Amino acid sequence: MATMRKLSHIYLLGCHNLERIPPNLSQLHNLRTFTTFVVDTEDGFGIEELKELRHLGQRLEYNLEKVKTGSKANIHGKQNLRELLLYWNHKESVIPRNGQVGNEEEVLESLVPHSELNILEVHGYVGLAISQWMRDPHMFQCLRELRISNCPRCTDLPVVWLSSSLEHLSLSCMVSLTTLCKSIDDEAAGQSSTQIFPRLKKMTLDNLPNLEKWTEDSAGETNSFLMFPQLEELRIYDCFKLASLPQSPVLTNLTCISYSLKAFVSMSMPLHSWLVSLNVGLLANIVIPLDDQQSQGRRSLDTLQSLEIKGDNGFVSIFILSKLHLAPCDCFAFVEELVISSCYNIVHWPVEELRCMPRIRSLRIWHCTNLEGKGSSSKEILPLPQLERLWIASCGRLLEIPKLPASLEEMKISYAISLVALPSNLGNLPKLRKLGMWGCNGLRKLPDGMDGLTSLERLSISECLGIDKFPQGLLQHLSALKYLYIDGCPDLQRCCRNGGEYFELVSSVPDKFIPATEPTKRKFVIPFC
Repeated sequence: MATMRKLSHIYLLGCHNLERIPPNLSQLHNLRTFTTFVVDTEDGFGIEELKELRHLGQRLEYNLEKVKTGSKANIHGKQNLRELLLYWNHKESVIPRNGQVGNEEEVLESLVPHSELNILEVHGYVGLAISQWMRDPHMFQCLRELRISNCPRCTDLPVVWLSSSLEHLSLSCMVSLTTLCKSIDDEAAGQSSTQIFPRLKKMTLDNLPNLEKWTEDSAGETNSFLMFPQLEELRIYDCFKLASLPQSPVLTNLTCISYSLKAFVSMSMPLHSWLVSLNVGLLANIVIPLDDQQSQGRRSLDTLQSLEIKGDNGFVSIFILSKLHLAPCDCFAFVEELVISSCYNIVHWPVEELRCMPRIRSLRIWHCTNLEGKGSSSKEILPLPQLERLWIASCGRLLEIPKLPASLEEMKISYAISLVALPSNLGNLPKLRKLGMWGCNGLRKLPDGMDGLTSLERLSISECLGIDKFPQGLLQHLSALKYLYIDGCPDLQRCCRNGGEYFELVSSVPDKFIPATEPTKRKFVIPFC
């Protein structure tokens, strides 16, 4: 490749297993784009190969695993560079070598970019400290996005909290980080504005198990003027020591989840009335304190539209009145989309909790493996008068589903292997347009009396071996379907294919998939979503 003197662009995006590149690429003086450079120790493969290629621009990723000393890459001279990625490896986790620090600090110190960089990413750095150039706020005057991951020894961050351009911050797998912004008073000295992260819109904190403070001053005391005035989306995963959330006046999307066996401490945050999406997880009890507006009678969370609760006890704990200053019916009365996932303590349908959310239009219940649904609730109509979409997936013990409201337009059930019957009033849903079932081998038949499905357009039945025929009430609607998918149901497939008793009824369906019943080696996919 070194002889290809007119070559201008080399794209190696996503080639994480690439171990080396062609030698002597320093001869490609016309090179404008070279997305990934894998450094090796042999002549012609060193990081200095790109030293004189000043016209390199846009994105440049360095794989620095084999770099042993400070480099002469002259990144600072590459004024067209906008995105710089510094990787020591692409592993999901990094374990320092026997407690020893290598040459990583020296290498990082030598990779000084120009001050108009837009995106900076550092991954797999095992040095004890960030570099001196990262402590200069002027280095980040144009930076829009900063990602730092798998840096297990770092105890502090680049000084970006005063940046007037940073919009996206992502930190993950930094087990030594205890405070987001340190010596905040020293860094803010001489600045015209004391706003912290003045333009930050999105922040993700993932697997920071020792993070417990947002700011502290030079004396180690918590500082109170952290503002996040533009923060719209905050995602927190496995940050077990955080006891409070920042004041974020325009926050609309909040996620707080734990994927491990550890539990979050209770978090306190005044959740403002413009919060749109709230996602809480394993034993994460979000305490919602009263603020001045609420104390004057204003309803809390009156714009909260989406609520997702993930993890054991998550769904129940959010409704414990002793932990809330307001009744849950006040907190969640305006929710339109609810997702309950991996809540293993739910056995019966949570009818009483659902009564607090009368405006729900979309309900998804996923991986609630102990949900059986037995009891009187299966004999009453689900108390969601505006429900339009219901999706139940991977609830292996589910036996029954309550009667459904007449507002329902879509229902999808997948991998409910114990389900023996669909809701008894399924045939009386005049707005139902989509009905799908797959992986429900416990079903033996569809309910009788499906005459009321006057709006049904799409029907999918897959891997439901026990269903061998259509009920009489459904037959009259088959010819009006726009889409029909029948697979993994041998008897029903034979009835629908040429020569079967339903062939004439389904022949007019414009979009259908009904394969032969002979077994084929094909990848199973959900027919529609």
